[in-house]
Amino acid sequence: MVRRTTPKTTEAKAPRPRIAKRREAKSTAILDAAMRIAVREGVDSLTLQGLAAALDVAVGAIYRYFPSKDAVLAGLQGQAIARLEESLAARDARCTELITQRKMRERGAALLRLLAAADAYATMGREHPTHFRLFSLMLADTHTLVRDAEGAGVLAAARPVLERVGMQFAGATYARAVGPGSPAERAVLYWAGLHGVLQLAKLDRLQPGLFDVNRRLPAMASTLLRGWGADVKDLARAVRLVPATREREPRRNA
Repeated sequence: MVRRTTPKTTEAKAPRPRIAKRREAKSTAILDAAMRIAVREGVDSLTLQGLAAALDVAVGAIYRYFPSKDAVLAGLQGQAIARLEESLAARDARCTELITQRKMRERGAALLRLLAAADAYATMGREHPTHFRLFSLMLADTHTLVRDAEGAGVLAAARPVLERVGMQFAGATYARAVGPGSPAERAVLYWAGLHGVLQLAKLDRLQPGLFDVNRRLPAMASTLLRGWGADVKDLARAVRLVPATREREPRRNA
């Protein structure tokens, strides 16, 4: 006697893309509203209750996507970091085109990539002011704006940006465009110096020219690179090419 067996069925584990897309869209809408509140009223004024009121939803609807204000703030900083990474990647691609077209030598090419990265950071401040402003608050505010758990996630998101710049410094060292030194440490110092200069923009209205970041930021980048051993003539040639790297960058609303 042959026993018939019914094949076992397993529950489908296929992803549900529509649900994932809807969730992502709602999360983005919440973060966009949070950004508007943070810029208009300040980070301290951002609450989940106020966010729910701005979106005309119950507070519980916010908790479904973000369990705390810290999670919202971490999400906002993550957005800013992602935008910066996108801009840096576009600049680096454009640098590769220019380097190939002009048959640049290794030293000048390496310096161009670093100067273009600095300019990309400044461009983010001009073209995406809402993201950059909150990013600035996160970096400059002496208070701890997010708890360690959320902060660890933000740092993980920022690591590719620092690693990209660190690799550029490693390439510059290999090409002898700068002297020996820690690429990771230089990436951090470079970023910190550029960010400090960009904070001077609000003072330019008080004394026009002295705090002009369009002039001071390239000067800061060049000063740091000279301090690490870059040749003055190589730097000058690379600086003249930076405007050409601004082409073909992705443009989005802030």
